[in-house]
Amino acid sequence: MCIRDRVEAVGDAVVESLLQFVQNYIQSQDASEKKAAILCLSALVEGPSDERISPILVAALQPLVNLMNDSSLKVRETSASCLAKIADNRPQVFLNTQVIMNIIPILHQALALQLPVSLQICWLFNNLSEASAEISEEHTRSIWNMQLEKMVESLLSNAYRLSLIHISEPTRQAEISYAVFCLKKK
Repeated sequence: MCIRDRVEAVGDAVVESLLQFVQNYIQSQDASEKKAAILCLSALVEGPSDERISPILVAALQPLVNLMNDSSLKVRETSASCLAKIADNRPQVFLNTQVIMNIIPILHQALALQLPVSLQICWLFNNLSEASAEISEEHTRSIWNMQLEKMVESLLSNAYRLSLIHISEPTRQAEISYAVFCLKKK
């Protein structure tokens, strides 16, 4: 049984021990240890209650974004994948004024990173675009709408950039195209 299965089965009870592991290794100099810490955090996304895990995930956003500048591609990709998983399973973590203003613009820039990272950010934007209909607070919706146009521009630029490097897997182009489509229809 993997960690994610245990987290889903046990829920809140496992958070403290896994969070301790994440805190011990997320800053490690060893890329494998950092990646393990990020994967552990990623496993926490689905099992615990919103009340227990959402504040932890909000606090983890900036460090995860920072890890997308790590020297290891695997760490950058795993960090982007964790962010995309958070956006997929707990979009409310992203859909608040502070995160929209501070984190989303940085993620636009992450689209220019290597293909594996870029694809995860495309998936993140797709997930957030689908969840954005649930934003009820007017001020937050206004800020989201300002970022939405920038997201579409960033995704289109990324799709163009990727088409120039001849993506061999058509599904990757389809993922990016779908993300752009979802954002444009909002």
